[in-house]
Amino acid sequence: MSQLKDLPTELVGTILSYSTLQDSFLWNTVSKQWNQLLREYVFSRVFTYCELHANNDFSYSSKEIKEITNQDDAGDDDDDEYGGYQSYQLENILMRRGHSAVSLDDESKILVFGGFCGDRHCNELFVVDIDKKTVERKVENRTSDKDVLDESIMMGRSFHPMVLISENKFLVTGGYCNYTLDNCPNLRDTWIIEFSENDFKFTKLNQSGDVPPPMESHSLVYYNGYCISYGGSSFFEDDDLGMKHKDVYALNVESGSWTKLRIKQQERGPPALTGHSCHLIEGTNKMILYGGYDQENSTHNSLWMLHIVLPDETKFFNEFSYWEEIIPQTNSYVPEPTLYHRSLLLQNRLLVVYGGALD
Repeated sequence: MSQLKDLPTELVGTILSYSTLQDSFLWNTVSKQWNQLLREYVFSRVFTYCELHANNDFSYSSKEIKEITNQDDAGDDDDDEYGGYQSYQLENILMRRGHSAVSLDDESKILVFGGFCGDRHCNELFVVDIDKKTVERKVENRTSDKDVLDESIMMGRSFHPMVLISENKFLVTGGYCNYTLDNCPNLRDTWIIEFSENDFKFTKLNQSGDVPPPMESHSLVYYNGYCISYGGSSFFEDDDLGMKHKDVYALNVESGSWTKLRIKQQERGPPALTGHSCHLIEGTNKMILYGGYDQENSTHNSLWMLHIVLPDETKFFNEFSYWEEIIPQTNSYVPEPTLYHRSLLLQNRLLVVYGGALD
C-alpha cells in the first residue's frame, strides 16, 4: 500500500482503471485519493441515460445537443437546429437498407458502402459531403452474373460492419448477400477499401487462423492493429437470423490472421447477440456493447464492457479477456430494448442511440 502511495496520482488512477466495479466498491474506502480516482476512472463507467426529444422534422435543437455534451451554449440561438440534411441531392441515390457508413478523415464527408435496394445487394460506393449537401457515387454497382465469377470484385452485401483501420483505409468483413454461387447468403470474406487521390481500391485479404463463420449483423472495432469482431448471426433452418454467435475474434490487419480470443469464464456475460452495436473507448482496451437480439428471440437494452487482451499480449501475461456489466444509475431513463439500432460514441464517453426494431 505504501508503495502505491508513492506513485504519481495519474499512474495510480491508470492502475485502478483496470479494476472491476465489484473490486472498486471494496476499495472505495481505502483513502480519499482512491475514492476520487475510482470516481474518475471507474465509477464514471456507470451510465446515466437521458432522452433527446425530436422536433416535428426529426431534427434536434442545438441547445439540447450541447446540454448533453456539456458544451457552452452561451450566445447561441435556442431555435437553431441540429441536422436538417434532408436537402441532399439524392437524384443518384437509391433508397437502401443494411448499408455501412463511416466518417472519412475529412470531418464533413461520410463513406457509404453496399446495402439492399430491392434487387441484388449493392457493392457501389458513395461519398456524402455534409457541408456541400451532395452525394457522389465513387464506384458503380457491379453485380451481374459475369461479375459474380470475378474474384477481384467484392460481392454486394448488407448488414456488414466497416471500420477505419488507418488513414483513408477501411476494412469490411462478412455480411449478407442474395446472389452467392453456393446459395449460402452469409459471407466470411474480408476486404480492404483504400482511398487515394479521389480513387478507391478494393483488395481481398488472404485470411488464415480462426476465421469466423459466415455471418451478418456482427460488430467490428479497431484496436492496436487488430479488428475485434463480436457476435452476429448466420442462416440456419430457413431463418436468416437462425444461429446467433457470442465469440470474439481478433484479426491482425497486416497478416490477415484471425484469433479467437480467450474469454474468462464468468457467472454473467452477454448472450449470443446479433443486431447490436459496439464501440471502442479510445485510448483504452475497453469495448462497449449495447443492445441486440439473442437466440431466444428477445431484444436487449443492456450494456457490457469487454476488457480486451490481444493474442500477442496473452503470450506474455497468460491473461483472458473478460466482460463487465455496466449498471445504469438508479431512476435514470433506460431506452427500450432494440436491435438494428444505430449508435455513436461521442467524446469517448457519451453513447447516443437512435432507432432500431423492438423485435
